Amino acid sequence: MDEIFHESNHIVTFVWSGRSGKGGTTKQVELNHEYIECYSKDTTKVKMKPVVNIQGEGNYKDKKSTYKREHLRQWGQGDRREDRPSMYFPIILPNGEEIYPKRSDGSEGRWRFGEETVRKLQTDNDLDFVKDENGNVTVYRKIREGRESIMATDSLLTDKGTASSGTLELKKLFGEKVFDNVKPTTLIKHLIDLVIYDDRNAVILDSFSGSGTTGHAVMDLNKEDGGNRRFILVQMTEATEKEPDKNICKDITRERIKRAIEKYGYDSGFQYLRVGQALDAETLLEGKLPDYKTFARYVYYLCTGENLKDENDTVIPAKAGIQKKKKLDSRFHGNDTAKNNAINESTFFIGTFGNQAIYLIYKQDYEALTRMALNLEVAERIIAEQPNKKRIVYAPACFLDQEYLEEKQIEFVSIPYNLFQRKG
Repeated sequence: MDEIFHESNHIVTFVWSGRSGKGGTTKQVELNHEYIECYSKDTTKVKMKPVVNIQGEGNYKDKKSTYKREHLRQWGQGDRREDRPSMYFPIILPNGEEIYPKRSDGSEGRWRFGEETVRKLQTDNDLDFVKDENGNVTVYRKIREGRESIMATDSLLTDKGTASSGTLELKKLFGEKVFDNVKPTTLIKHLIDLVIYDDRNAVILDSFSGSGTTGHAVMDLNKEDGGNRRFILVQMTEATEKEPDKNICKDITRERIKRAIEKYGYDSGFQYLRVGQALDAETLLEGKLPDYKTFARYVYYLCTGENLKDENDTVIPAKAGIQKKKKLDSRFHGNDTAKNNAINESTFFIGTFGNQAIYLIYKQDYEALTRMALNLEVAERIIAEQPNKKRIVYAPACFLDQEYLEEKQIEFVSIPYNLFQRKG
């Protein structure tokens, strides 16, 4: 994490009390917590939500109300004068003497508030001056009944659910235990909600999604506050030689999200996709060629920035009905012509995107590729097929001159050398 984000962008290590059971006598110490590392891309741009406490009845009382006391001097991190020089100034005591903030070691400290705020607190009789037996005065702020107190969030997570509660949540959906070490939605919701988002439109990525708690938590949080957060869950099948048909992603992760939508009435939908064959310039140049359909879908994405829908992809529409489903589809395909896209290896057609028609002259055979090219016969055929569109043709070679290509609105893209140039 330090290498990816840099250690300067490490915000905090949360400690989650994830077990509720009492330890036995077989161990010296029972381990009941886990660590959650929190990083950002840039700590200067991250805003964490503070904790707001409404104060109850206090232990002290004056003419205005009961109140509790809080040290006016800053304590803990950033409590030195040089940390906030503007918060080092004298307060005039009732007897006319001046008092400055001093740390416990006698060095110069600072107040928790600026001078203007402190003056107002004093004017409103919201400061307490307490003298000890040695004559030293400590200044307190009066926290009155019903007043809000804003504090930084706590790194210790003690009331955010346990592994047992997470397992119980999953059992309610499946009727039996189907996954070990399940995180509770209460924990994930808390972590997601810690950061202040723009209009609650965040995209939440879980690269090791397991039982799908993150997706469930996002949907539940959206239902609570009307947010429009989206989630991306990534999970392997985890099939083995002993269990060749094992598919955690399909049978647990996907199924959990589907059942949660049905059981709790979430106004949500999702699309279930499989990762295709790995493609990169190096493997292509080495002759490790993908099948036509896989390569065509990849070319379409590189050309448009959008994905072609596979007939095996599963779309679970939102509860809102067909209108929401159309919206979901357009989010993945980006245009109304996606429904007309049908990959055809015999004609080299991939699909359309706006006013563009995309073709791929390709065969999963290295020797055959050396003889394939965009020639006059192919060009005339695709012009006849798509007379009113700009044609973008990916091919190993081109036997047509540039003047002809420009006249016929054909753009040639060489593969694989220029494959990674996206065309708008």
